[in-house]
Amino acid sequence: LAVLDTCAATDAVPRLPEAGLVWLTKSGASTEFWSGEPISAAGGRYRLCWCDATHVACDSFEYFRIDVGELLVMGPTPLSQDKTCVSGQGCVLDTQLIDEILDSYGSSVLVLDTCGLVAAWPDMPRSSDGLPSVSTSGRSMSWDIGESAMIGGQYRLCWCAALADANSTDRVAEGGCTDSGSFRVDMGGLLMLGPRPLNQARTCVSGRPCGLDFAGLGLGSADQVLVLATCSEPASGPSELLVTGFPSSGQAELIQPSGAGYGLWAQQASGAAAWAWVSWGSTAISAHGGEYRLCWCSGSTDPSRCLGSAAYRVDFGSLTVIGPKHLSEVVLGSSGSHASLPSRTCVSGQTCVV
Repeated sequence: LAVLDTCAATDAVPRLPEAGLVWLTKSGASTEFWSGEPISAAGGRYRLCWCDATHVACDSFEYFRIDVGELLVMGPTPLSQDKTCVSGQGCVLDTQLIDEILDSYGSSVLVLDTCGLVAAWPDMPRSSDGLPSVSTSGRSMSWDIGESAMIGGQYRLCWCAALADANSTDRVAEGGCTDSGSFRVDMGGLLMLGPRPLNQARTCVSGRPCGLDFAGLGLGSADQVLVLATCSEPASGPSELLVTGFPSSGQAELIQPSGAGYGLWAQQASGAAAWAWVSWGSTAISAHGGEYRLCWCSGSTDPSRCLGSAAYRVDFGSLTVIGPKHLSEVVLGSSGSHASLPSRTCVSGQTCVV
């Protein structure tokens, strides 16, 4: 037997073990297909096509002309369902289509770096059971992570049948989608736009202009970077931000090296990361010395969403400002060491030593 889209077709069904060939026993029947090897073909209805090996070699699918039945494969279709989301702005995959046969059996989709590998979860928002999963219902699926931050990058949408046995109503451990290794069917990609990685460290010096570069995926000219004590601090506008001493209340201008849309489509093909340059202009900063957070907001779809500090949910690293930590400190000469200046009193007309 051969599993084909149409009997006598010239091409094999992609992702079927042994190119879709099923060897029958001498009695004329086979107890199971492809024993021990998982199926990762697209969900759908395929034809069981027979070839008489006593008369022909059966070495080509064109000899499998006799249609003897149907093979129903439960799973997502097509297997090229790609989606793009923006870190910090939620991700609802409501445009993805799942074959209608999934509704009565249930299914799960997991966002992973690679489908079918038992490995640590990618650094991303989790559901209540610890899996960054996608819920499915009939012909749609959704992964509503709210407005949580996720590392920019390319991920895979990996599918698993919630039931190990289609004739059973129990969710069992083996094949029951309980670990990442059970999610073997790669049904498409998820492109998450945003900074990458989320531990980028930069340094500026108080009393000098401040500028820095950072890496990410799909960075746009409408994106914004804000310096905050804590990212996503609630505030109604720039005037209420916690960090002082930066021009424009800590909001930087994003300058891309090659104009708007720099490298995005090339990145999708090669997986390379983009670099962006941000600057607080030519004005010297006067912020106190210390460590602050670099917070990112994408304005690619709506620039007005980056007007308040609460929209800057993606913390992609630290900004260390070198300088006095408090107003009562000064830097001593070329050594750069700090010294405290407690309050002192002098009398007019007399020598004063501080």
